[in-house]
Amino acid sequence: MIKSFGIDIIENSRFKKHINNEKFIKRILSLKEYEIYKKINHPNRQMEYLASRFSVKESLIKALSNQRTTFKYCDISVLNKENGIPYIEVSYDIDGEILVSISHSKHYTITQVIIQRP
Repeated sequence: MIKSFGIDIIENSRFKKHINNEKFIKRILSLKEYEIYKKINHPNRQMEYLASRFSVKESLIKALSNQRTTFKYCDISVLNKENGIPYIEVSYDIDGEILVSISHSKHYTITQVIIQRP
C-alpha cells in the first residue's frame, strides 16, 4: 500500500553550467555518486546524471513532506542495481520501502519516489 509519493521534473540544461563546479557537485552528490560521476567522460551524460540525482532527491523530499526529516542532498545516494534498477540509500530510517523511477529525454528528467507501507 502506498504511504506517500513524490514526483519531480527538471530541465537537464540547468545542470550544464555545473558539470565542472566541484563545490556544487559535492553538495548534491553523495560520496558513492561522486565516484561514479568522476568516471563519466561525456558532458551531456554528466548533465543527465546530475539532473537525475537531483530530481530523485527532490522527489524523495516531496514523498517525505509529511515527516519531519531534515537531510542534506549529499546524505542520499541514488544508485543502480546490476540490472540497472535505481534505488536509494539514506543514512536514517524511513518507515517503508522506497521505490524509484527515473526517465529522461534529451531535455528533461522526470522522477518518482513511492514509499510503501511495510
